Amino acid sequence: MKAARSSWLFLCVVLGIGLSLGSTGCNPLGVFTFAAYLTGQDLEERIAFKFPQDARRVAVITYSPYSARQELGPVDRELNDRVSRRIADYFDSKRMRYKKEVILASKVQQFQNEHPDWVKWEKGEIGRALKADYLVYIDIQALSIYEEASHRTLYKGHAEMTVSVVRILPDAQETVFNGKFIVVDYPTKMRSVPTSDITLPRFREGFIDAMAKQVSWLFTPHETGDTFDRSDF
Repeated sequence: MKAARSSWLFLCVVLGIGLSLGSTGCNPLGVFTFAAYLTGQDLEERIAFKFPQDARRVAVITYSPYSARQELGPVDRELNDRVSRRIADYFDSKRMRYKKEVILASKVQQFQNEHPDWVKWEKGEIGRALKADYLVYIDIQALSIYEEASHRTLYKGHAEMTVSVVRILPDAQETVFNGKFIVVDYPTKMRSVPTSDITLPRFREGFIDAMAKQVSWLFTPHETGDTFDRSDF
């Protein structure tokens, strides 16, 4: 019933805009493009990797160097949680015929705690241990929170990450999305924030959330103009 209502809404939008603009000589193709934008249908096309129909259990795991954890705390665990939640919310919103589950970040953290040498494992081994059939692997290669040479007087978040997706098979692994390189500058590349203007926990919260958004946007719909800039800093 809801699907039919959505289709009816889309048709009404198209017809309504078409009737209102038809007499002005507007391009009718533009009407359909605008209507698709209003209903969010074109946003699906911006997804870099769409989990296939046979995907059932997806796990997210993050590796970060020790230096990053020293400066920002357990950023890897928090990134697992936020990216997992965003992908799960998208799966739920789609109401897919074949249910896809995102493994809780707490389960991934438990695995990491029980296997401190997990970073040396093959990705297929990690996925099988988590009982996942697809593994999103985030490798944080660089991470900083202060403007260089500012003597910790200016915040300027910078992260460099590589994101890949591995299909987990009973005795093998297959990389199906290979090494997307992501750079996150927070709040923007050209802007820093005096440490006197905002507390470290608040800036850290916004920075990690910006990292999670960038990663999750590989797998979920989003606007191309989305930005992380915060005018209240």
